Amino acid sequence: MLSAECPNCGSTVAFRHAASAATVCESCQSTVLREGADQLVLWGRVSAFSRDLSPIQVGAEGTVGRRGFTVAGVLRRTRPGVRWNEWYVVFDDGGEGWLSEGNGLLQIFGGPLPGVEVPAVQHLRPGSELNLGDIRWVVIEVSEAAISAADGELPFPVRGGEMRAYADLRSLDGRQTGTIDYSDDTPQLWPGSVVTLYSLKMTGLRAFSGWSDPHLVAYQGPEVETKRGLECPNCGSALTLRSPGTTIRLTCQYCGSDLGIDEVGDSSTAQVLRAHEGIPWAPRVPLGKRGRFDGVEWEIIGAMKRAVRVDGIDYPWVEYFLHNPYRGSRFLIEDQRGHWNLVDRMPDVPTGQGHSVWSRQRHGSEVYRHFQGGTAIVRSVLGEFDWEVSLGDRVQTHDYVCPPYMISREGDNHEVVWSKARYLEKEEVEKAFGMEARSPWGVAANQPNPHARKSVWYASLGAAAALWVGALFVIVLGYVVASNDTLLNTDFQATGASSDVFVSKPFKVDGALRTHLKLSTKTSMSRSSGQVHVALINTDSGNVYQPLRTTSSNSTSGMVHMAAKGTYVARVEIARPSSTVSKDKVNVKVILDPPTGFPCLAFFYPFLIPLVVSLRRGSFETRRWAESDHAG
Repeated sequence: MLSAECPNCGSTVAFRHAASAATVCESCQSTVLREGADQLVLWGRVSAFSRDLSPIQVGAEGTVGRRGFTVAGVLRRTRPGVRWNEWYVVFDDGGEGWLSEGNGLLQIFGGPLPGVEVPAVQHLRPGSELNLGDIRWVVIEVSEAAISAADGELPFPVRGGEMRAYADLRSLDGRQTGTIDYSDDTPQLWPGSVVTLYSLKMTGLRAFSGWSDPHLVAYQGPEVETKRGLECPNCGSALTLRSPGTTIRLTCQYCGSDLGIDEVGDSSTAQVLRAHEGIPWAPRVPLGKRGRFDGVEWEIIGAMKRAVRVDGIDYPWVEYFLHNPYRGSRFLIEDQRGHWNLVDRMPDVPTGQGHSVWSRQRHGSEVYRHFQGGTAIVRSVLGEFDWEVSLGDRVQTHDYVCPPYMISREGDNHEVVWSKARYLEKEEVEKAFGMEARSPWGVAANQPNPHARKSVWYASLGAAAALWVGALFVIVLGYVVASNDTLLNTDFQATGASSDVFVSKPFKVDGALRTHLKLSTKTSMSRSSGQVHVALINTDSGNVYQPLRTTSSNSTSGMVHMAAKGTYVARVEIARPSSTVSKDKVNVKVILDPPTGFPCLAFFYPFLIPLVVSLRRGSFETRRWAESDHAG
């Protein structure tokens, strides 16, 4: 380790890593270069680095794959409206790289890819694709940024304020991230990957007051207070900065003024960007509210209302900006009809299944259909954000759905951002925040179809099968327990007179568990030639039963349920309009306790259940897509 006096202020500066070419003096923020074995040269000055910006700090350690590393220094880069950190890491095997922290993501870069010729920055456009090395990349951002602050040891000397071009990339297979650095005369491609503090097994992180993480237990140094008091320059009200260091824009909750937040050392200053007088918009869930999703606690530090305007009508929603110092940020979205979504920025990009924005998108094993597109406009803003957001900001959006998920593409001339949303049930939001949420109505774009769940479909098929088996069992049981005794089976010969009356021989109805009687007639005489009437007469009690309906045919049957026991006769009458030479036969049969069962259609009734489920599923999807760009 090389240790010597700062050429500017005389304080002690040290080079702990052989790969470091420069270090930043903690006392005067001068950049000190190492020349030769023991010579230090003053290079320039950069702004002080805010110590509470991130849980990562100089001296923290981690592991990527099998390579251990130590954080040696850090650069803060800024472009209009955005700032992020690039941590310089030195690997145990002597290599060097960068850990980029910004836009809610961590990316690790282990070194430039040698022998790759990259295109000039003016030839790149967000959304375009290109081949570099053996990888197909998509460009997600092209811009310029300057170094605004630095700390610790660095691989090159730095001065603040000079703008340098860069381009951020994602591989089409989603496995890699990349950036093209145009700082030097020869641009370089740095491939990398998206990581988390937990996956890096990092130790020596900063501890934040009021926050903890079950996977990150190795902290170093005193707890940092995450909240900082601030005074609104417009109305003088006392404000609370809940994420000092990461906040770019703050909207005063008392007067609604837009404030720009600058970090100078370990202090925050606010300046009025747009003054506003009056009562500001208030979201349904207040700022500062904490909720737990997927086992991680998040705090709402900002909210904005956005809308897509179609045919002169605004279709609004509210985006809550959630913050956790160890996990970054995510969004909670509530639409105008009370539906909720939890949204994360995507570390990769989906694969388009065509060349149009309306083409389907594939992400992993999921295929997403285009739902709608438009221009999203910021209508109201409140609280803190890690990027510059203002009233009237516009981006082009396209949403693709694969319930319960939705992926969204937002872009402008400089950047394309993809995010992935998961639909939340009302009960999940209530449990997370300990509050009562309003009941949703209508159908959301990515709301799961309750009638398309496998459990519902299997339950409907199971119910249908159970009822079908039950119907079959009842029919079989009816045959097994039925007496099915023929009490009367006789033929009567008509004389041709206009009225013939016959009386059968007596028969007994007794000794059965059930005294159901089935009476049936069969004849060749048509209904137009005459009518056959049959009555069963209980000669013991005088009861008369006429179960037949001969309105359409003389060959028919009917049932007498639970007939009284006793001796019966059948009285048969053949009535004609006039006398005829025709002498038709009529067969009369009486059966005691015949098999009943169900009609044959009973076998098909149970399957109305899955049919109804299918119809309801289709109706739900019709209501969903009626709200899309593809309605009708």
